[in-house]
Amino acid sequence: MTHKVLFHLDELKSWNILLANLENLTNALDDLDLKVVINGEGVKYLSSKESLDQKEDKLKELAEKGAQFLVCKNALKTHKVEEEDLYSFVGTVPAGVVTIIEFQEEGYSYIKP
Repeated sequence: MTHKVLFHLDELKSWNILLANLENLTNALDDLDLKVVINGEGVKYLSSKESLDQKEDKLKELAEKGAQFLVCKNALKTHKVEEEDLYSFVGTVPAGVVTIIEFQEEGYSYIKP
């Protein structure tokens, strides 16, 4: 059985909790379809121009384990983060809230750290 899990992050202060949750989940379950939708000020964390403690290595490791990071284009514009400054393993979606609704309609379990 594939576990369909959707994490939603919109605050910078919740990134460490999210990363711990993702690490624990990817270690505990093998068959995961894991999405992470980021909007609000949370998008700042995925900019390669922001220097925060070894975040790129941890994010890349989680992406290699199957976590798909999806950033809201509206939030990028609002927080003045350029799409080309995102890490290469990060995707974008037109509107984070719409994407969250669509994933929930597809049966994903919603988790907000």
